[in-house]
Amino acid sequence: MKEIMVERFWLFDDPRSYGARSILRGAVEGLEGIGKTVRVFSLDPGDPQNTRRMREDLLEFDPDAILLANHPASLFQRETGLDSLPSTALVWILDDPFMMGAEPFSEDEIVLIADPGFEPAARNRGAKQIHFLPVAAPETLPAEFRSEYAHPIAYVGSVPDLSPMRGQLGEETVLYLDRIAERKMNEPSTDFQTLLNDDPIAPGKQVQLTGQLAYYLYAEANRRSRLRFLEALEPLGLALYGNEAWKSQIQDAPLEAVFKGALDPFSEYPHLIHSAHININLRSLQGFTAPTQRDFLVPQLGGFLLSTEVRREYFDWSTIDPENQFDLGAFPWSLDHVNPEDLAQDCLRHLNESCAREEWTHMAASEISEKHTYTRRMEQMLAMIVRVEG
Repeated sequence: MKEIMVERFWLFDDPRSYGARSILRGAVEGLEGIGKTVRVFSLDPGDPQNTRRMREDLLEFDPDAILLANHPASLFQRETGLDSLPSTALVWILDDPFMMGAEPFSEDEIVLIADPGFEPAARNRGAKQIHFLPVAAPETLPAEFRSEYAHPIAYVGSVPDLSPMRGQLGEETVLYLDRIAERKMNEPSTDFQTLLNDDPIAPGKQVQLTGQLAYYLYAEANRRSRLRFLEALEPLGLALYGNEAWKSQIQDAPLEAVFKGALDPFSEYPHLIHSAHININLRSLQGFTAPTQRDFLVPQLGGFLLSTEVRREYFDWSTIDPENQFDLGAFPWSLDHVNPEDLAQDCLRHLNESCAREEWTHMAASEISEKHTYTRRMEQMLAMIVRVEG
């Protein structure tokens, strides 16, 4: 019998992966906060020697564990040209694995799922060692009031460019998938398989739901849903930040005038959170049940948050977190809303109730600072993976 000692962690920082990058940066802060040694390789996508340098950096550092996001270690191993990994791989799954490719997980790697709903797809892809590990809030990310960000309402998010995928589909298929995406937008609790079964593309002809198709449908349904909610908020003083793909979506529409472009997630976004009167969280139609990064980040940085509806599952958190180490049953969820009209009305009410905004923000920030920082989360992770094995 031996005890697995995990003291040295290696991971890479990819500037193209905004969401995962923010969460992994928090993990680095948390690991260093509990005395672990961490090396972060800064990926330069434009460097032709990038793969070689990353491989050499990993082997030179010789970590006890490699921390990856979303994709199996086999994909990382193939991309870096390694015959085998020098240490244990930890993969933190931040989105539904059903939509994240088909590469199998190995029995050896440890899969950390940020939402309990990800487990079936992770197991279908071969994962054996699975632990629920929700995301958390950073402790040292600076956020201050800046007048240029003092918008009544602010939303930050991206939209995908689906035109390459649409271009590969026939007109009949495009129209059919648009219809399914529209139904998903209006029936968010209904899964895509049910929608496809109830509304076949032709009598006796079903479309098979693959991971790639699920991604396309979710992306299109999310795009439509977000446009509906944002259009309802535009007259109230909305500022919209995001990627360049927004421009084609809002051209010649009222939202075009309130689009501000991209924000750096570390040097600019925190100040927007702190400065805007209301921050908006438009939840993905993937149907997360656990809190996501924005649920933790916004109140932690002193921002007030209103959201679209979180999926309410009729399960006891104790079945997923039997030792109650995460205490998510008492998580300070923001007020959520089913439709754009309700969200707009609540925004209007809270714009005139600064005391209510401040009260909720203070309450939520206190709860998160006590129980849901990345330092605490990394302690919880290590308690899961450091064990005696034969």
